[in-house]
Amino acid sequence: MKKTFLAVITLIMAIAPAFTEDLAKDKYMSFDFTWDSSYYLTPQAIYRICWEGEFYEKLNRKDFRLDKNGWFYYKETMFIPELGVKFGGTFKNNEDAEKLGLYYNPWFKVTYTASSSLSENTKNGYVTYAPENLGKFAFAPTDHYESLSWNYNHIPWVEGEKGYGIGSVIKMSAKEPFKRIMILNGYVDAKKPDLYRKNSRVKTFSVRDLDNGDEYTFELEDCVCFQFFNLNHETKNIELKITEVYKGSKWDDTCISAIVPEPHYGDTRTYPSYQKYSCFDEKETIIKSIDNYTSEYKLHKQEVDPYK
Repeated sequence: MKKTFLAVITLIMAIAPAFTEDLAKDKYMSFDFTWDSSYYLTPQAIYRICWEGEFYEKLNRKDFRLDKNGWFYYKETMFIPELGVKFGGTFKNNEDAEKLGLYYNPWFKVTYTASSSLSENTKNGYVTYAPENLGKFAFAPTDHYESLSWNYNHIPWVEGEKGYGIGSVIKMSAKEPFKRIMILNGYVDAKKPDLYRKNSRVKTFSVRDLDNGDEYTFELEDCVCFQFFNLNHETKNIELKITEVYKGSKWDDTCISAIVPEPHYGDTRTYPSYQKYSCFDEKETIIKSIDNYTSEYKLHKQEVDPYK
């Protein structure tokens, strides 16, 4: 596993070479890239629905892609779908935020344990890829309108078994009950995006709710996005066991960057039991959404600059 990190933080990652295959070319999905709009992707186009100005516009499909490293790009900017995380942030440096303990999701105060963790000597010293890393991928926003700030010092949890870590177990214990969790699969490093594919990722988790006795199988998409899973009941304690992996192109170490409860912010709606929300959507769902919203709003027409 390559563990060398660049000293300079790259706020906006450059797009990969033009010949890179677009692995999302036949996919349908929705994603948020700006605070005032939602985007709906089809193989032919991108539809931006602007809630603030009540208009929509049809954008070039080539502005969006999923590259060979498993990362998403929109207009040459790297981003992670399904949760607003910006590469850069409010804090002067990671140390300021870490001293304040402002990691994402402070509400549940989760304690993590694992059956094993990888430790090794690197050029930067002795490193342990500990289970507590699962809750430190980003810093919480300082106000309501900000995105989460990516933690550039973050490293994932990595199992310490021989081979691919099949049977390795992670336990989460929270002080507050939760009914939904989100997972960021693999070795996610914004400075070294190739580490995602080079290392192994979880394909399926066998999950037990230790408080209620419920059992689940979580199947994960193989791309850099947050994937959400509803539980049947509120719980404070769950156990996740690796049962299948996507094999790394270079290393067999299986990595997970984040597993955290998702707060419902007082939402009392009833969600379907054990429903996965991940990067890609069903075609019918996306088409219906586009039809609904474009029938309400006017198509945005770009003004022509008379001086050009």
